[in-house]
Amino acid sequence: MKRLWFFLISGLLLFCTAGSRDTITALDRAMVHAIGIDRAEEGFNVTLQIFRPDSAGTDTQLDPAKANIFIVSASAPTVGEAMTKCENKLGEFLFIGHNQLIVLGSKVSLEQSKRLFSYFIKSKESYLGAKVATAQDASKLLSAELSEGAVSAQSLAGIIDRHVENSDTLECDLLKAFNAESSTLLIPQLALSDSKDDSEEQSVTVKNTAVYVSGQHILSLDEDTCNGLSLLLGEGDHLTLSLEGKEGTAAVDAALSRSRPRLTRNGDRLKCSFEVCVYLQNNQSLELLFDKKDLLDQSRIRLQESCDKALSLCYETSADLIGLSDIIRSRYPQLWLDCGGDFDRLLSLTELSANVRVEIRQ
Repeated sequence: MKRLWFFLISGLLLFCTAGSRDTITALDRAMVHAIGIDRAEEGFNVTLQIFRPDSAGTDTQLDPAKANIFIVSASAPTVGEAMTKCENKLGEFLFIGHNQLIVLGSKVSLEQSKRLFSYFIKSKESYLGAKVATAQDASKLLSAELSEGAVSAQSLAGIIDRHVENSDTLECDLLKAFNAESSTLLIPQLALSDSKDDSEEQSVTVKNTAVYVSGQHILSLDEDTCNGLSLLLGEGDHLTLSLEGKEGTAAVDAALSRSRPRLTRNGDRLKCSFEVCVYLQNNQSLELLFDKKDLLDQSRIRLQESCDKALSLCYETSADLIGLSDIIRSRYPQLWLDCGGDFDRLLSLTELSANVRVEIRQ
């Protein structure tokens, strides 16, 4: 009797899972490496960059002469429907577990960000750490033939990583973008530029950083402001300073040692100060080009101005560029509740400051 029940249950399980998406291996599905979302007349136009190992004309998975990618796109009222149309065009299921990048066109609003990204959040395959960036035309960016690498999505993700490490922009992932409608969001802005030679290949760079408040794009940050924010948030690894030396302007590499916010309360007033420590790597060229005291003074003044500029922008735009709301909620939760989490009220109670210290590491 037990054996009969075993075979009966096994048969039912096989019948129920037959044809299921979960029974198909990743190698038998279209592997999505990058996704572009643009506005269209009927809603959204979705562009997918598909990686196909078997599309190369060689026995290896990577064709050294050509990137093993192709583009498919479709338009629909919602992103989810457009993704389904792409599946229908391909004739196979999509696999988004390897997706590295989502690029939003300039006309895509984030005022309903949770609805926009719901397809990806609901999917158990989706990688929540996938990078999110913006571009003038997402479809054109993903369709461009790039010179930086064999697989375009890897090149684009690598370009963003380098700019983040150099403190030129700040990183945004899918989970942050999903909550954009109720928060402040910083997103790298990508731009295409033509190759300097006669080839058809193009290059991509991070043009600047877009700021969204409650899903609306309010401004774009320049490199200097991003330098200051990276120092305050402790997200960049290093940056390059142009300073006046004994024989003219020279480049100096600075590395972030640590950044720590300190929040104190005096009655109904708050003071949030950021202690930023930056070090310069000592070498013979620094000793030849700069007087030590002058080098430290110039570096500190330059970095202090960048941090002050970033903090002033919080007041000017009412944008929570530094995560102040989370800092207050963690340290003084009752005060945060009394203000209803309203950032304008919290900001009006808070004095922001930064103290930059520069050292030369021997």
